[in-house]
Amino acid sequence: MGLKLLGLALGTAIVLGLNNAIGAILPLVLYHPEDFQEPVGLAITAGVLVMLVGIAVCSVAGAKKEKALRLAESESVRKDKGVFVKGLIICLVAGVFGAMFNFALIAGKPIEEQAIIAGAEPLNAANATWCISLLGGFVVTLLYCVYLYKKNGSFRLFLQKDSNINWLHTFLMGIMWFGGVAIYGMAVANLGRLGPSIGWPVIQSMAVASGNLWGIVTGEWKGTGKVPLRIMIVGLLLLFTGIGIIGWSSTL
Repeated sequence: MGLKLLGLALGTAIVLGLNNAIGAILPLVLYHPEDFQEPVGLAITAGVLVMLVGIAVCSVAGAKKEKALRLAESESVRKDKGVFVKGLIICLVAGVFGAMFNFALIAGKPIEEQAIIAGAEPLNAANATWCISLLGGFVVTLLYCVYLYKKNGSFRLFLQKDSNINWLHTFLMGIMWFGGVAIYGMAVANLGRLGPSIGWPVIQSMAVASGNLWGIVTGEWKGTGKVPLRIMIVGLLLLFTGIGIIGWSSTL
């Protein structure tokens, strides 16, 4: 909802920027404050800051791309101050609460311990936490989608003959997205006690980077000129630099 109101470039920068900062720094401050001013804490903070700059640069590239392609809808949305403020508030809220996904993994450690006692492998124990944390999103999204189906009369679209490919795409996205979540849980378990602070900014920044890289592969940047693409490449380099710093911090 926020991206639709605010625009993809600016909305993504706000949501993922807050996600990165809160999801990485706050767990360190709340659960391991003794490490915040140590080399590892300073390195994580520096890596997150570099990633935030990278996301901001990618957003600038996205804005220039939109302008180059003359996206009339996005431009008209930005001209409406009331819509802009509404979109800004929604993106701020989404950015703050989106980081709670990472806190669920931290708070769910007792659930993981019970799963291991019940016979689960340690690497897969985080799935017990995901089942509960993802349930909240499932209920909210399901109710909202049913509301939209009734309001717009759009349920019939599922039964159209040309919708088969969309079923396949959605099925594949579900497998790959939850597969990524499951792998993230395994990775955090192997990154030590600061795993959530190290892993969260990496997975968020890789989401931005992979999205932009696939945009190039699928021709999303065609016709935008060289400047937006060069700015985006600089943003991606900053993201990967931040990831490198975070990875190095795990050795401290």
